[in-house]
Amino acid sequence: TIMSIYKLNGKGECKIKLQPVPDLGELQEQKFSLKTVLPTLRNTGNLRSCQSAIAIGAFSAFYYYINAYTTPRMLNEGYCTNQNHTKVDICSFDSKALYEIFLVGLSDPFSCAIMLISIEYLGRIRSTRITITFCLTTITFLYFCVNEAWLVAFSFLLRMGTASISVTPPILIAEYSPTVIRSFMLQMLAACGRIGGIIGILSSEYLFNAGVRYVLAVMQGACALCLAFAFVLNKEMKGEGLS
Repeated sequence: TIMSIYKLNGKGECKIKLQPVPDLGELQEQKFSLKTVLPTLRNTGNLRSCQSAIAIGAFSAFYYYINAYTTPRMLNEGYCTNQNHTKVDICSFDSKALYEIFLVGLSDPFSCAIMLISIEYLGRIRSTRITITFCLTTITFLYFCVNEAWLVAFSFLLRMGTASISVTPPILIAEYSPTVIRSFMLQMLAACGRIGGIIGILSSEYLFNAGVRYVLAVMQGACALCLAFAFVLNKEMKGEGLS
């Protein structure tokens, strides 16, 4: 394959030098578990920071999916009314509601780009703290019965901030973890994020049916926990990685 690509690029012939590898019998598969990973992280001094980054990933996924599943209903049914909606009404979206949902959904790609730029200039930890504080402030405004235009605007900003937080935990875990356990720690982060997302999806309908303010309170509580864990992150790696 390498020789074919080399020829297609007009470079002519190429010679591949093969290096001897140790016998398969000499290679031992190294298995990792929490018993072996925790002492390694403790020796680097990044154990609490890794635990906090995983917690941020789990709680941010939790309230991201609550936001993603309840925002369409808020835009379609309203959130300051006591009117009961049937299952037919819940599944019926007019063109205006679909357009507003489309606008809010555009915040996801913009948020990732903005967060990556913020990380380069403000750092990972500071960007995480600022973004979580931004989400907490945005949720506070939604407690007041704002009109439809402001609801779309705040929903856009909240979705953008919520999606932005999910950018930093994988970067932090990759920098805090030594190479030998980096893949294991990233898988732990992904697993905890999936668990948080599943719980958020399953609870979103019950929270919305109980009342939109319950949705806002749970999301704000998850944001507050993320902010508390963000202040446990006490070491800025600045793009460095542990060998």
